[in-house]
Amino acid sequence: AITSMTITDAKNILLGSNNAATSYLQGKTQTQLFNAFQPKVKASLGKVGADTLWKNLISKYNTFTGQAVTTDLNEYVTTETINGVFKMVADKESGIRNTPAMRTTSILQKVFGAQDGK
Repeated sequence: AITSMTITDAKNILLGSNNAATSYLQGKTQTQLFNAFQPKVKASLGKVGADTLWKNLISKYNTFTGQAVTTDLNEYVTTETINGVFKMVADKESGIRNTPAMRTTSILQKVFGAQDGK
């Protein structure tokens, strides 16, 4: 994601919202991360039978309630895990952008310190 970043991407990240870098990375890497995590999640949930139990339970729930809750526990857990990781990254990014004390490297101080003066 970083090696394919354009000058426009970098400018948009620098001048963007509190989670602009996180959003960029998530957009560029979500599918690859899902494909990397999903087999491990599937193996773990399958080992204890949680995926089968979930599918049976949620299928009945959907029938009774008319809801459309996903019956694929592996997909759900993988997606939520990746979303959780990006949530933590976004929180850290926001802190770096808004709290000078969190800029612990010289590059962060230079980049975001210059932004403080806008």
